[in-house]
Amino acid sequence: MNLAVVLRDEDGEELFARVKIPNSFPRLLPLKRPSNSVRKNGISPENHYFVWIEQLIAANLDKLFTGMEILEAHPFRVTRDADTVIQELEASDLLETMEQSVRQRRFGSVVR
Repeated sequence: MNLAVVLRDEDGEELFARVKIPNSFPRLLPLKRPSNSVRKNGISPENHYFVWIEQLIAANLDKLFTGMEILEAHPFRVTRDADTVIQELEASDLLETMEQSVRQRRFGSVVR
């Protein structure tokens, strides 16, 4: 997951930035309930509230890009076809074949 961010610096120049969201974070983050949301009988409300991590990061981009104006932020994901077929008998140099395969995978066609 990534965020495409359009910024304006102090000189008025528009810039583009990509913010990569690490896969180690969950996509949905639970929101804490306000302390006054507990019912009188001590049972919490049945509703649970969550926020997408990209929305949370987009709402706080001003902390990441201090001194810049945030014009736009759009989440995006690029998924590529990572199928790699290597026929070891035909490969004279396995390392070279793997490097070529990785280069092709990096610029492979988008599958979504």
